[in-house]
Amino acid sequence: GATGVGFDISDEFIAEASAIAKSANLNCRFVRANIYDLDTEYDNTFDLILFTAGALTWFHDLGRLFELVGRMLKPEGYLVIYEIHPFTNLLAWKDEPVYEATNPYKIVYKYFRDTPWVDNNGADYIGKTTYKSKTFTSFAHKLSDIITAIGSNEIIIKEFTEYPHDVSAALEGLEKDKIVPLSYTILGRKSKK
Repeated sequence: GATGVGFDISDEFIAEASAIAKSANLNCRFVRANIYDLDTEYDNTFDLILFTAGALTWFHDLGRLFELVGRMLKPEGYLVIYEIHPFTNLLAWKDEPVYEATNPYKIVYKYFRDTPWVDNNGADYIGKTTYKSKTFTSFAHKLSDIITAIGSNEIIIKEFTEYPHDVSAALEGLEKDKIVPLSYTILGRKSKK
């Protein structure tokens, strides 16, 4: 079987992931680290690197992030991203004061946002709940920024697919309409060299 390695900057997430892996008898370990601070220890190590819902918003510099991903992947290794679609950054969530139940598609934020979000509304994508959290900073990325950062780092995009389903659990009422993209996947593969 495969050996998994997970990275997160949060001690709480590392502890939770470790407990879940242990209870499921999974062969993986979790490293508490700021990804930007990783040295060459993991270069050419991974066959697959996965980012899931809400991960990319925590990284301010996608070029640097995917430079690290490109280094960490083995030649011909895969990058898989299953993320919240950047289009959703234009919409208000149900718990926001600017949300209008009669017009949930109302654009209330800029797509070309150049300032980070500073917020204290946490979201549990699995439990589909929101909660008050410590104040945090996150970053809105245009789809073109994501694709360019990947392609600029020896990773060839093999597939890009948009979906009408909501992986954030914050906009799930919009799924049934299938009007706008709410999530996407990217499959990339590192070049042979």
